[in-house]
Amino acid sequence: MGAVVGFTPSSRAFRFPNHWPHVAAFTIQVLGVDVEVGNAQKGLCGGMVFAVRDYFQHNQPIPADTMAPATGPLYEYVGRRLKESFDLPLGPTKYLAMMAAPDGDKGLPWLSWLVNQWVRGIAWRSIHDELPGILADIDGGHLSCLGLVCAGGANPMDLGENHQVLAYRYERAADIMRVFVYDPNRPLADDVALEFSTAQPTKATPINFVNGSKDVRGFCRVAYAMSQPPT
Repeated sequence: MGAVVGFTPSSRAFRFPNHWPHVAAFTIQVLGVDVEVGNAQKGLCGGMVFAVRDYFQHNQPIPADTMAPATGPLYEYVGRRLKESFDLPLGPTKYLAMMAAPDGDKGLPWLSWLVNQWVRGIAWRSIHDELPGILADIDGGHLSCLGLVCAGGANPMDLGENHQVLAYRYERAADIMRVFVYDPNRPLADDVALEFSTAQPTKATPINFVNGSKDVRGFCRVAYAMSQPPT
């Protein structure tokens, strides 16, 4: 097992849920399509995840707010971090590739070296490609920002159906992995985790979002750069 010392969602994450007032939206371009991602009423999970990591890494206390603000420095900061969590311009294409991937590998295994991006399923991409970096973050004492792939298909308008969480601890028992996360939809909850088998990543592998808020198909490590939170 491994854990980031000093972090639990109940002690170091926002006290309010991912329920924001209806305030101004912004759009990003994905494959030439304008996608609205900033309607705060639909949630600002990526901004909340980045902000919580910022506060922790700067060793600043988390704000005492118990309701999401509609204006002011904290709202503006979380909104900015939401946009930065999309890792533009290439970040959304990673989500789209995983959304479009089958649950398990497809095609002839001996051809996978040639057309890897087409035949690898979302289980392989999550467990083989993404999980090692997430565990390395935690083993190095760092929180790890995760994108949860909840949607299927390749429609850019479905990007908003996905979710972001923050990994801080993991446990492994034989082939069963459990990664504990801060879920912005479940404030103060220390019992939220992704649970799955690592035994056969070439095959469809169910991911159980224990006490979480979404149905999850796969996950990826999200690129993060630290920012100074407001005092």
